[in-house]
Order: sequence, then structure tokens, then C-alpha cells
Amino acid sequence: AGDYADALELPAQGGLLVQSVERGSAAERAGLRAGRQEVQIGNTQIYVGGDLIMAIDGKPVDRDDAITRALGKKRSGGTMELTVFRGGRTSNMKVTFDAADDRI
Repeated sequence: AGDYADALELPAQGGLLVQSVERGSAAERAGLRAGRQEVQIGNTQIYVGGDLIMAIDGKPVDRDDAITRALGKKRSGGTMELTVFRGGRTSNMKVTFDAADDRI
């Protein structure tokens, strides 16, 4: 999100802009919101208006594969705390995984 922070009026600290949330997923159960409005910035089309994940379990998101790496360490029944920027405010949300969850 860092490259687009100014254009999208997001914090410049980086993070991952949520593009979609699967129905029935751990992310949906936790209340994570995907972008709904499609915009084009340069040659890239993205969805905006959703959550920006800024940290996972207290560690800043500074890589595109941060969620994949964090999920590799989780087990069924485990939790992950996300620091999320939404609507101009930062908040924390807890994501709880069950046996069927192999991604957020």
C-alpha cells in the first residue's frame, strides 16, 4: 500500500490493502472488510474502501507475503491479531482459525 498511500489517503507506514474476503472464512468471521470501489492507479487496478492491514501479531506488515508467512505458523483454533486501518482509525481485531481455514 505504500506506493499508493497518498493517492488513497492511507497512512504511509505500509500494509496490505484487503482486496477480497471469502465468504465463511476466518477473515469474514472476524469482520475484515474488502474494498468495493475499483480504481486505476497507473497501470494497476485495485479495490479501495476496505481495510488496510498494518500489522500481524504486533509485527508491521512490510512484505507482500506477510499474511502467507504468518498463516504458516498458525494451527486450528489458533488466533492472529491484526492491526487494521479503517475509516481513518486504527484498531485491532482477533482472527480465530478452525480446521478448514488455510488462509485468512
